[in-house]
Order: sequence, then structure tokens, then C-alpha cells
Amino acid sequence: MENRLSFSVPIPKEKVFQVLKNLDLLFRLNIQWHLKSHNFSTAPEQNREYQVVLRWEKDDKESTYTVKILDYQEGEMLDFAILENTNIIKRIIFLVTSQNNLTTIDVKEIADYGQSRESLLELNLWVKSILNYAMLLQSDSIFAKIWKSFLDEVYLKLSQTGRRLVFLIVISEIFALLFFILIVLYFIFAN
Repeated sequence: MENRLSFSVPIPKEKVFQVLKNLDLLFRLNIQWHLKSHNFSTAPEQNREYQVVLRWEKDDKESTYTVKILDYQEGEMLDFAILENTNIIKRIIFLVTSQNNLTTIDVKEIADYGQSRESLLELNLWVKSILNYAMLLQSDSIFAKIWKSFLDEVYLKLSQTGRRLVFLIVISEIFALLFFILIVLYFIFAN
């Protein structure tokens, strides 16, 4: 099965690739699994193998995998495979190009499971997370720096279930705050 996606965004190519070459961050941005542990170095190296422990969100299965960098060209391409024992279960290729102030990221995912709409959606969400994080890296605003710090220090270290709980709590607190404001406004203007 093969999924392909392509996005063009007005972000410098270097910022997008900064996210891609940080394997710890790249794996934490994926919603298909929770990265439990790893031995990633500072930057990928071609033909290098890393060990990771992933907990897959679909079946709550936790296993140790090998991530092998098949091809790495700084600022251009990241091609890696996730292996279980010696079998490739997933191969992902990121190509990054830039033209006319737009950066294009082309992603190809080759997996041993059947093609499904859900797997394409998960890949789509992963790529959008990568691009959104790259936008945070580009921004100089204080809000972006605070948000990035929260993501790095808290949110991306949580499991997928923990992330959903944080999201639900934040949404419920927003509604509680809005309800409180409406009640206060009612009593202020009812008199």
C-alpha cells in the first residue's frame, strides 16, 4: 500500500527540514503512536539504525522497532523505514523543495497493511502537524514561543489518550469561562 501527499506552504525550507531532521520531534508529532523511548542522535545519518519503543494507538500494542535511515540529504530528503525484526512494516519518504517563496513537502508512505482512508487521514494529520510546528519555529511572537514551549515540555510527551484528555479539559474550561462571562453580563445588564 502506498499513500502520497503534497503540501505547499509559505515557510522557509530550512524550518520545515528542521522539524524533519529532529527524529524525536518528528515521531512525537505522529498521532498513530506514542514514542515511549528511543536512541536518536542529534541528526539522522544515512544507513544508521535507531531503536525505538512505540505504542500503537489502534491496538494499544507496545513493541520495540528499528528505524533505519535509508537515505538522508540535508535540507532535501529524509527516507526511513520502521522494521520489526528484519521486516519493513512502514517506509516513509519526505522530499522538501522550495520555489517562489513556497516550500513543498512531498510525502510517500509505503506500508504492509492495506490502503485505507484512515491511514491516509493519519498521514495527512502528521504532515499538517509537521508544518504547523515549522510555522511556530518561524514565528517570533511571544505567543508562539509560549505555545512551542508548552508543546515541547508537556503536550508532545503525553500519550495519545493523555493528549485527548488535555484537549477535552481545555475545551470544557473554555466553555465554563464563556458561561461565567454570560452570567456576569446578564447580572450587569439585567438591572
